[in-house]
Amino acid sequence: MSERLKASIIELDWSEARKDLIKVNPRLTKIIDNLNPNKKHTIFKTRYLYGDEILKRSKLYLPNPSGKLIAIDDANTDPHIRSSLDYNLLSNPVSVLLNNSAEIFLPLPDRTVPIFDLIKPGAIFGAFRILNSVQPSHHPAFIWDMTAGARSIFMLAKISTSEKHKKLKKMFSLDKEAPKNFVNHWEMFRQLANSKFFPDEWFIEILFFSKEWFSHLNDKAWLEFNNYLFQKVWDGSDYWRNIFLWNIIFTLMQRKLEIKVSPYIFSTVKHLLAISIGEAPGFVPAVDNTAAPITALQNIYIDIYKTKYAPIIMHPGVIDPKSPHCNPVYYSFSYATLLEFWQKSRLRDSFIDDILEVRNMLNNCIRLITANEYNVANTPLYDGSKNSKFEYFHTDIGDGFDGISKDKDILLSDQIFLQSANKTSGNFPINSAFFKGCVRISRLS
Repeated sequence: MSERLKASIIELDWSEARKDLIKVNPRLTKIIDNLNPNKKHTIFKTRYLYGDEILKRSKLYLPNPSGKLIAIDDANTDPHIRSSLDYNLLSNPVSVLLNNSAEIFLPLPDRTVPIFDLIKPGAIFGAFRILNSVQPSHHPAFIWDMTAGARSIFMLAKISTSEKHKKLKKMFSLDKEAPKNFVNHWEMFRQLANSKFFPDEWFIEILFFSKEWFSHLNDKAWLEFNNYLFQKVWDGSDYWRNIFLWNIIFTLMQRKLEIKVSPYIFSTVKHLLAISIGEAPGFVPAVDNTAAPITALQNIYIDIYKTKYAPIIMHPGVIDPKSPHCNPVYYSFSYATLLEFWQKSRLRDSFIDDILEVRNMLNNCIRLITANEYNVANTPLYDGSKNSKFEYFHTDIGDGFDGISKDKDILLSDQIFLQSANKTSGNFPINSAFFKGCVRISRLS
């Protein structure tokens, strides 16, 4: 058996790095070509395997010569690499992803919370703080994590049967027990993907810009390069820069409506609206290998684990409001990804009551937004409120709950789910915990 790939890092000059960058970001490549940077402006091409933890509590982890990841401030990190890349509070430097995807998320004890869409090839990230001329900055030290590939990933069907899982442990030399809930699926996928017996090799490569690139922030010759970064940061932060205004508007709406709901319910309403305009991720079924080695994982659960359900795998995804044919995304009350961590005001036996309260409050907020009650016309949230559709599903819904559908109806009305199910074998995983209180958000055609 040939030796498997391992994590690695190599320092490149611009003439070497541009061969990779031009494939995913030709505009930035052209801007840098015009600068003709000298040999001091190096870029570190870094490879990570599926599930590698690139950031832990925001701290950057880099491969050592043997392929093991160590913290950037570890005593064994090459001093030259550290001094070149530690300029962003020891977090990731300004970076460009070359292939597949990565996820930035908040780790919680019972789940992970994806903050943005998966990072895609060509995306530049990590520039926000380095470009901030205000000191001290209001931007605190980071607290999130980042992984190679999707971290908030799970199979809809249960994969917790011990006897079936023993087959995987034996064949792939695993030490993990069968995962009992969604948040533990990633650890199993990660261990499978990095087993020497796994059939595919999945990895990402990232270009890390050294700090020399940012010693020219006031240099007129570098104006186009700096403006490009500023524009990316400015455009990408528009929603978050203005969220305080929307919080005021939501507070005014709540007072006007005089509907008493818990902070948890109201935060869910705001979050669903953010999902509808592509500013917060929902979940989507995987249809390719961008987020993880999906096909190989699915085949293992079909051929070895012998799942009786279609091994549909979910990962974070966002709505693209600018696309006339964007696919819907899903939010689950059983895997809440709110960025405001309110406790429920009371315990409930099911999420049906939550759905009814959220639906009522959401409909009332949409009514006020689309009436332009607060001068919000020509904003994405106004557009999203007018042009989004929210549909509700539950596994145990019976008669008398108008407007809440059975989970099996998802397969009949979503071509992406159908496509994902048809790629594999088995029945649609009805009664999945994900569907025990689920919202589908889509754009009106």
